[in-house]
Amino acid sequence: MKRGPSKCDEILGPRQKFQDLDFLTGIDRFHYFFTTSTYDPKKKLTFRLEPFIEASATGCNEFYSATLHRRMAGIEASPILNIMSNYIDFLLLNSNKNFETKNFVYSHIMNHVYKYKTMVKDNTEANPTVKDQAFTSAIAVILVPTLGHAKHCIEFMVNQHCKGNWKKVGKFSRKKYKEIFEDEPDLDSDAVKLGITLGDKDMHLFSNFKKCDIILATPMSLKQGLEKSENQNDTGILCSIQISVVLDCHMLLMQNWDHIEDIFKNMNLIPDRDSVTTDLNRIRDEYLDGKSSNFRQLIIQTEFLSPIIMSLFNRNPNPRGKGKTIEHYTATTFPCLQKFRKFQTSNTSEINEKRYEYFCQYWLRIKEEIPTKSVIFVQSYFEYIRLKSFLEENDPGISCLCEYTSKPDRQRSIAQWSQNTSKALCITERLTYFRPLKLREISNVFFYSLPEFKENYESLVRVSEESTSIFCKYDAFALQRIVGDIKAEKMISSNSEIFIYKNMIFLALIHLTNSECVKIECQDTYDPAFRCVEIAETIKVASCPAGMYCPSYSSIATYNQKLSFVDTYCEPLPYSPPVDLCTNSSYDKTQLPGDQCCNNNNCLSEICNNLVCDGLVKGSSCNDSSICAPGLYCGPSNICITSLKKGSKCISDLECQIGYGCNKGYCIELWSLSLTYGVDDAKFCESNYEFEGYCDMIQIYLNGTKIISEPFTCKLVDTCVYHSAAFRKSYDEEPCLCSGDPNSKQGYCGLYINHVEGMFENMFKDMKYSYSKCSGAKSHSSDPFELWQCGSISSTMYEKYIKTTRRNQNWNLYQSGVLDGCAETITLFTAGSVLLGVLTGWIAF
Repeated sequence: MKRGPSKCDEILGPRQKFQDLDFLTGIDRFHYFFTTSTYDPKKKLTFRLEPFIEASATGCNEFYSATLHRRMAGIEASPILNIMSNYIDFLLLNSNKNFETKNFVYSHIMNHVYKYKTMVKDNTEANPTVKDQAFTSAIAVILVPTLGHAKHCIEFMVNQHCKGNWKKVGKFSRKKYKEIFEDEPDLDSDAVKLGITLGDKDMHLFSNFKKCDIILATPMSLKQGLEKSENQNDTGILCSIQISVVLDCHMLLMQNWDHIEDIFKNMNLIPDRDSVTTDLNRIRDEYLDGKSSNFRQLIIQTEFLSPIIMSLFNRNPNPRGKGKTIEHYTATTFPCLQKFRKFQTSNTSEINEKRYEYFCQYWLRIKEEIPTKSVIFVQSYFEYIRLKSFLEENDPGISCLCEYTSKPDRQRSIAQWSQNTSKALCITERLTYFRPLKLREISNVFFYSLPEFKENYESLVRVSEESTSIFCKYDAFALQRIVGDIKAEKMISSNSEIFIYKNMIFLALIHLTNSECVKIECQDTYDPAFRCVEIAETIKVASCPAGMYCPSYSSIATYNQKLSFVDTYCEPLPYSPPVDLCTNSSYDKTQLPGDQCCNNNNCLSEICNNLVCDGLVKGSSCNDSSICAPGLYCGPSNICITSLKKGSKCISDLECQIGYGCNKGYCIELWSLSLTYGVDDAKFCESNYEFEGYCDMIQIYLNGTKIISEPFTCKLVDTCVYHSAAFRKSYDEEPCLCSGDPNSKQGYCGLYINHVEGMFENMFKDMKYSYSKCSGAKSHSSDPFELWQCGSISSTMYEKYIKTTRRNQNWNLYQSGVLDGCAETITLFTAGSVLLGVLTGWIAF
């Protein structure tokens, strides 16, 4: 059945048709929306609109016809202006920063005011009883980020309405405009609000908000005006808004977004009687019923999208539908290695918690390997506050800076970072936005959250050797701007956790060239300058003289040796003079059972026997388990009692027998649980490794195939993928490690070798213990050095552990044999050979 003309059609005429626009039949995918449509450089903008939605409300569901008013006939016709004239909500992306798009928005608002005033005037003459007005005459609000944006808006309206003749602007308006906008103004200030009235032949600025036509303000200033109005019981400022506009919305993300939320909450509320400035008999029913917000048009202009902006746009209940333009992004290439780590979250409410948990676990795992001159980037100030607390507690060598940090503190922290006296800088996006930092030669940059402004990402990555970014599917807008449309869509939809790029080429396709894998060789003689690592065409490694050591060998195992090595010089061995416990009173009451002593005063237990502190015997009064004898703990009655046996309920490790600990509330033997058992600590696992709270091991995959035999060889173009053995999910990815021989195309998968299946679990099984001459935490320790000190493991077992650890830390160089000639003398590892082939047990040292 054909629909007849509606009441709106009878009064205002037919709607304007969209021209050359494609309509969608589906619903916008919101946070992780990616377009596959093509970009037309001739049209410059590709439009993508949701279906034109009919209103179910009775009566008029639109305010005005879409025909442009005669006073705007001089404005060039534009698809953008045509779309806005249909009063749909419109999201306009403007990444090219073209002011012309803003001019179309201003034209639409002025046209709307002209139509509104013309309709009211015509009805007053023809039918003065028709309901055609709002509570006040302020029917449009424009939110801008700065004074400079407000100035551009005013100048455009004066040029259009007054043909550029400022004499048609009121005298008071011109004087105040000159004071604020022309006499040495701070155009970046966010303090401006004014009312604009468009008369028949003139124009007035700084009009009363309830009597003006357009409110032009920054969010902060308008929010302050609302608070002042509330204190004066005046609620009429925003009660009649028919068009709300937010310009350069991306810049408002760097201000207080709560101001935006509060402003929209205060729009279209029913005011008190004294705030109404129009004839009550002519106020529309939708205003009197409190439903006028359902017919308010929202226009947002921004350079990029974010979940916050999309949330504001989608919440506005406009029955006429929504439309938005689309931008296409391509990745910018950088020479550094870029890593992206994805964490899983099921809804937006848990993003912050999941991100924090993921980063904390990741940071605790790698913090000892983090080089100096690193940077941690945090997008939100609230995230920064939480992360700062974590870093101060777990990694105090990091300086934290935000937009509220004083200039002297900021300069001091950056100077310390530049001089390598501070390990890393933690900075916020608002700091880099308002006070750009000129950081150079960053070793590693960690993006706790992706920046909204891709320029911030590019400025940091461009001067970095490596970057690591943490993201989830709800970060898709920011990710899209960084890696481009195609890569972002694949990363969001992929089940993988880790993505690695170099020059924005996925490292599964291109990794290292032989030129990056330089030759490493041993030197037979000492360097006269005591240099133990020399960087040249060949990396030369030499032993240090007696009484000195080389401090850099722990970082030799790497996949990019050019980036990892620096000239290094021998340093004197740390000297600690022997402590005379008999004369140094500062050691009184400090020695625990099992520690050396000279007399009873040295021991906390006050029992020194054969120069070793003894613990308190069973039944003795105590205040701490560490002073009870081995095999005892301080019970609830503050008396030393027998330790709990296997399977007993417990609260702490100290309650359990020697070699046991408290796991999930029960006494469990260390290194006794197999894969998939839930644990509080890795020390309960046979492999000494846990992942996400469960015992696990690492498996190595190359090209989708698991490698089960040593020495885990690979080609330089390969990616070594490390999988969880228990959960069959990707844990990490790294390029193949160089062998130290540039003529060889073979390398080794050497990261996480300590935890690889079949490599390390037997070591800890052999270190199980049931004896300790120490008490307290040391009798439940998983540290081999403490176990050796307390007699829990033999010197042979401890030496085996040390040699295995050193070998595994430098797995690639150990297997290639390039440093066999000097490895043992520099305590790098015990020399071995690739001829050992596939190992079935532990290497005999």
